[in-house]
Amino acid sequence: MKKGSLLILAVLIIAAAAWYSYYTAAFNFLFLNDAMDYASIGRNVSRGDGFVSSYITPLGLANREGLPHSDLWRAPLWPAILSVFIKLIGPTDQAVAIATGFFFIAGSLMVFLLAKEMFGRLVAFASSLIFIFSGQNLYNSVSGMTETLSVFLMTLTVYLLVASRARNKWGDLLAGAALGLFYLARYNALLFVPFFAGFIWYRRREEGGRSIFGQPEPGRGRLKPFLAAARLLAAFLIVISPWLVRNYLVMGDPLFSLQKYEPVMFTSEYPEYSLYMIPETPNVAEFLKAHPEELGNKVSEGWNTFVKGLFDPQTTGVSPYLFGLFLAALVLPFNYWKRITRDSRLIHGSELGERWQAGHSIIGQKGIRPLVLACFIIQLAALLVVHFIYRLFFIFMPFYIIYGVAALVWFLNVAADRLPVRKNGFVGLFTVLVVGLFIASNLPSWDPLKKEEMPITGLRESVKGVTDMSTREELIISNDGHLVAWYGDRYAAKLPYRVDMIPEMEKLAPLKFIYLSSRISWNIPEAHESWGKLFWSKPKEIYGFSLARVFPDGSVIYRKD
Repeated sequence: MKKGSLLILAVLIIAAAAWYSYYTAAFNFLFLNDAMDYASIGRNVSRGDGFVSSYITPLGLANREGLPHSDLWRAPLWPAILSVFIKLIGPTDQAVAIATGFFFIAGSLMVFLLAKEMFGRLVAFASSLIFIFSGQNLYNSVSGMTETLSVFLMTLTVYLLVASRARNKWGDLLAGAALGLFYLARYNALLFVPFFAGFIWYRRREEGGRSIFGQPEPGRGRLKPFLAAARLLAAFLIVISPWLVRNYLVMGDPLFSLQKYEPVMFTSEYPEYSLYMIPETPNVAEFLKAHPEELGNKVSEGWNTFVKGLFDPQTTGVSPYLFGLFLAALVLPFNYWKRITRDSRLIHGSELGERWQAGHSIIGQKGIRPLVLACFIIQLAALLVVHFIYRLFFIFMPFYIIYGVAALVWFLNVAADRLPVRKNGFVGLFTVLVVGLFIASNLPSWDPLKKEEMPITGLRESVKGVTDMSTREELIISNDGHLVAWYGDRYAAKLPYRVDMIPEMEKLAPLKFIYLSSRISWNIPEAHESWGKLFWSKPKEIYGFSLARVFPDGSVIYRKD
């Protein structure tokens, strides 16, 4: 077996072992609301109901009334993938965690392959180890969220654009297809499409119509860069078109998502997530025009959050020292790598060395830095206006790692050139030592997430109670609708903003139950104080809903007579 294949096998084994160890030590139940929402849609898909949301918002009902309620919020790829794992394993928390872990392992492979293409075997293996043992990455790997899938698709797309074996029309089409899947996993990937098209145009132009071995390829010339970009865009559109058609048929807008209203969130009129609790559709353009100062404050707060978390391992996924090396790598003259790779098989491995010996003119990483920076900046600009969420930047983590390790190797080579040492031994030894420090300083906690702190643990009795009382044809409104939707397999909506909005909700869907869990005093702070007063006073009747049951922890169920 070739050395490269052995390293790939090693990466996969280490990633699988690390994930399984963390999963068995730390995982009990799903602990994030969004993960339960994705899981409940995935279950609906698995049993043939289509992309239907079990967790619904008043804003969603204002856009489309009634039950069943088409998914108007989430991108479809992750629920579709979860449906496969749910079909194979069952509708359990474990199935969702295993699906997330699968893409954690696949992502570690893509980090290795991309880093090898860019900088060679040493950087690739070191980068994959840092990726695998990142505390935040392992935390994400059992979360049920889209981070591991998005990281995999981001690295896959870039890899297909730069891989020597993919520099042909099929590689262009595959890259476009991967980019389309990325969009179907994260809608914000649409922002990246122009930059990826520009990147493939630039790379194919630099290749000058030659193959990796330097011989002219027939039919390649000045049109090659434009044709490559056209193929990428065509494949992208083909992959996403079924979902665009579905959105057009459902909502009359191929790009529709409830996220389009989010620029008005986190303002004085729509504090925190209260936008989703109001059964009406705001006019975003008019709001922003009338409240420019609100938008300015929102952007300022988002920027402050971004700056504060810039070196935090929980947001970047890497050691702050490694992130510092990544920042240095943004300005390092990696053209020096040409001489490094000529002189050191340890750095490049045989494949990259052969490329240089053949007179290949493209350094593997060329153009990737501007691409990553452009995608980072456009996403930052958009999220500051829409809704800043740091975890959405986790897709850039592989590039922090790869360029950070490459910068380390670059500095070690520069030092070795000036010291009376054997270059390979010096570079290899200190790379191992420093990478070991990066890993050791960013390991996860292997202690289990406490069962008593899991959302479902303390509310299992009351969730079962409202499930037993209701049917799947009825709507339940709750401050813990995610739990009811996933664990109870019922249609559950977020509470409307105020108690007096209950009659409005009844007009939009067959509302039959109100379930207020004991967590209402803290888990939905954006709600109007009238909900807290209702929970503590527990009147016998409210808007035609009668008090049906009170649980020992204070959770309460109201039922429509």
